[in-house]
Amino acid sequence: MSSFDPSESTVGRSLDQGMDLFRRAHVGDAAPIKPLTPRSVLLVLDGSGQDACSKPLAAHLKARFGCELHVADARESDRAETTAVAVAEELRARALPRTDGESYEQILAAIERTGCDLAIVPCPFGREPESVGPHSAGLTTDMLLARSPVPLLVVRWPFPVKPFFQDKPEEGSGEFPAAGGASPFAKIGMTLVGENDAARPAAAWATGLVSSGGGVQLELLLEEEFYQNVRAALFELDPDGDISHERLTRALRKEYGNLHAGLSKAAEAGGFAYELMTRREESAPNITAGPGDRLVILPLERGDHHSEGHVADALRRTANPILVVPTAVRG
Repeated sequence: MSSFDPSESTVGRSLDQGMDLFRRAHVGDAAPIKPLTPRSVLLVLDGSGQDACSKPLAAHLKARFGCELHVADARESDRAETTAVAVAEELRARALPRTDGESYEQILAAIERTGCDLAIVPCPFGREPESVGPHSAGLTTDMLLARSPVPLLVVRWPFPVKPFFQDKPEEGSGEFPAAGGASPFAKIGMTLVGENDAARPAAAWATGLVSSGGGVQLELLLEEEFYQNVRAALFELDPDGDISHERLTRALRKEYGNLHAGLSKAAEAGGFAYELMTRREESAPNITAGPGDRLVILPLERGDHHSEGHVADALRRTANPILVVPTAVRG
């Protein structure tokens, strides 16, 4: 136990000591986050302008990782297969035959049929974003968030994406060209709100998808309601105690010490930059409202109200592609 420091309050020391115990009990020696990369990708078309963004993302993943690529048109209004076939030929992918059901049912069937580990889907499905406004993600997206067994790379707004450029196609070398669009894989932001069982797999996708020489930012969001409740409770115990934002954020960082250490080691091994940030919810910048120059990764713990609400809110106001990494489908 540390020696008594008269400059610290009893409540403050108890908070720090309690979080230290949590860290020793639950963190231990952190292993590097093992990168996850796609082996099979499903590209879902809806006939909207967002297909122009989804296709370059799919092409990039296929060229960079050598993954299988499947194309499915899941519209309910247009049952023709010509669009999927044309896009598949363009991307040297496989077009899937049409299936019955609502759009989300067709997409889930395509995920099961292909055995893909990542699906690229537009949001809102089948409609231009400006037709529904910033407060709607659509029924198809909601159902996929609840039922998809694989991560969803959600495209909300169209933006120019740099193609994967290979200086020497026979060697598969090269990266993005100097001009002509943005690379959402050069900057990756991952936001955590509270405890989340999907945090580590989400971090694994972040380390696997970030471009060489790029950067990953982990943002721990201190929820305003939690912040105010803890302050009020501790104030009742010790009205003169030090219950500062800084002390609470230090406690939050300790809680995620394992994940932070794992990402730090992965960054060193993988040659990309890594940064940890901790912010109060009300003062946190909206990383999903940027110019479309980054990929935002959100862990989704199904059945957790705060996690589900945070993901749904981000999808409704994003200007970036969002990779939603969910926990297993609840039975």
